[in-house]
This record gives sequence, C-alpha cells and structure tokens, in this order.
Amino acid sequence: MKNKQIINSWNKIEPDDALKNRMLAKILIQLESEVHQEKKTFSMKKVYKPLAVCLLLAVVFYVLLFKGGNIMQNHSAYPETQVQNDNPKNKNPISTAKKQVFSGFVLTVYAAEVEGTNLSVNYKEDAISTVLTPKVEVLLANYSPLISSVPGLPFSFDFNDSDSDSLKPDSIKVTIDYGELLTWNMETGIVNFEGTSISRQTGDTLYWSPLIPLNGNEEIEGNLEYEGASQGVQKGVVEKAQITVTAMKDGKEIGKQTIYITEIDGDYYATVGELIIIA
Repeated sequence: MKNKQIINSWNKIEPDDALKNRMLAKILIQLESEVHQEKKTFSMKKVYKPLAVCLLLAVVFYVLLFKGGNIMQNHSAYPETQVQNDNPKNKNPISTAKKQVFSGFVLTVYAAEVEGTNLSVNYKEDAISTVLTPKVEVLLANYSPLISSVPGLPFSFDFNDSDSDSLKPDSIKVTIDYGELLTWNMETGIVNFEGTSISRQTGDTLYWSPLIPLNGNEEIEGNLEYEGASQGVQKGVVEKAQITVTAMKDGKEIGKQTIYITEIDGDYYATVGELIIIA
C-alpha cells in the first residue's frame, strides 16, 4: 500500500509530455545562445588581437625612430649620472659657452629743432639729445668757431650695455680725418686740443671743430673757407668730415662705426654708418 502511494506521488511530480517538450526547447535555445556568444567572442578576439599587436609595434617603432636619439642623448641610463650631466659645473665650457661679441655703440649728438639755431653754452638744456642711427640724418646746431662760446660740436661716445652677454670694451678710440678733436671742462672753461685721434673711457663727451691748420698743401674733400688766424696759425673750415669710433678690448679692435658730418649754409648735419663687428 505504501509503495503504491509513492508511485502515485511520483507520477504526480513527473512532468507530462508537453512540459517536457517546453523544457527541452528552452534548454536547446539556451545552449544555442551560449554557443553563438562564444563564437562571437572568439571572432572578436581574432580581429582585435592582431590589431592591438600592430598598434603596439607602431608605437614602439615611432619611439625608437624619432625619439630614441634624443632620449639617448639627453638622458643617462642611471639617475645618478643624469643628475651629474644636468649640473652646469660638469658641462664642457668649450662646447656650451656662447661666443661674446660687441653689441654696439651709443653715439649721441645734440640736435636743433630748426635750421639756423646757434649752438649755445647750455646746449644740454637747449638742444635735443639724440642717439644716431644708420641712414637717419640729424640737424645739428649752427656752429661758427669765431663767435661760438663752445669749442666745437659735442658728441658723446658710449657702448650698448643692455646685453649682459656682450663683449665690453676697455676704451673707445676716436679718430677724425679733418678738423680737430677737443676736450672741454665746462666748470673751469679749460679747452685741450687732442689732435685727430684720442682714446677715452666710455661715456665721455668730445668736441669736434671744423678748423684745420693751413700750410698751403691741403687736399681736402669739399670746400675750404678761410677763417682767420688762431694762435698765429692760419686755419680753414671744412665742410665734410668723418669721425671713426672704435671699441677696444685688450688692445684689439672689436667694433667700429663712422659718423659723417656735412655743413650746408652754416648748419651741420650728422648721420652714422652701419656697425662693423670685428671678430
């Protein structure tokens, strides 16, 4: 009796044919889905894996070809060595030092606003302090050696020190082809005749006079006008002159520039040529 009850109970639990078919169909659908997913994953792996390898090889090739030289040159394989190489004290001064060259002059004249302006003893206040630049002509004051209270046209000579790496001159040599160079102490009024060449420290003011001694054998560019006797020597006035300014360093020339002076109807004009750097 008991066994019969167990069999009847099992028959109730055991699914019928319709349920079995539904369960089997569901299992088959699930298995088919899993198989399809595995095939899709495997297919994607087949595509992306070679692509990733190609991209990696391309990156390695780019680094070795274009960046490898700089990396090997600028970085050491050992951190300690790299720190030493970056230390300025360990750098070769021959290979890294920048060659110093002369940076140029600051040549200053005192310009007039209009023609016919006479040069006065207070020219620093009355005239316009102007730095000469190439191809620019500057009108200077009207100067006459006989009536002017100033010994000559003033010029200030200095060098450009704005560049800290530039080569600084020890002195400046000033040479003229015609006329006279003079120094003047404005406080004492003492005038010294320096001839046609003088070496001075930078920042000094020199005076150029158009007067030249006459000995009857002059061959001077431009007209020569008789101006009278000075200290028993007849002198004339030149219309054109050149003032050559040379920067000196340890007895050697490192730079040169020329000022050109012309006179028209008593008014003087000045311009300057290009700077010449002497290696």
